[in-house]
Amino acid sequence: MIVYTTLGYFPVLRRKLSKEFKRLGFNSLKEKRWFLAKVLGYAPSFSEMSISELERVIDELTKYENLNEIT
Repeated sequence: MIVYTTLGYFPVLRRKLSKEFKRLGFNSLKEKRWFLAKVLGYAPSFSEMSISELERVIDELTKYENLNEIT
């Protein structure tokens, strides 16, 4: 089990979120913010997202195989 401090966990989650967006083919910031609004109900700035919000978006992204399934 890997244990991270709160500040040490943010970069790990942000990299994972970035990889998931890239895997699905989200290219623009507008598309990414649209997905955040769909999942969270609002579109926060990436730097203002909490750990639980990052995890929630990552979990939702892993449910899909490609961008066509989402839209």
